[in-house]
Amino acid sequence: LYDNKTNDFLLKNVPLDSNQYLFFDTAATSIKNREMEYQILPKVTRDLSENILELILSHWSEPIK
Repeated sequence: LYDNKTNDFLLKNVPLDSNQYLFFDTAATSIKNREMEYQILPKVTRDLSENILELILSHWSEPIK
């Protein structure tokens, strides 16, 4: 997150993560593994975007670097 007024980063190199799990039984499903991975991507991106919003909208008085 960059502040154009001060020409400095407000947030830089902040780690983000998501703990979405994908469980499936290969014997019980005919869906390929790659298709199963693509099904979880929307959940992971939603988690990451929520984490980013929480980080940006939370209260902090000094830039986090």
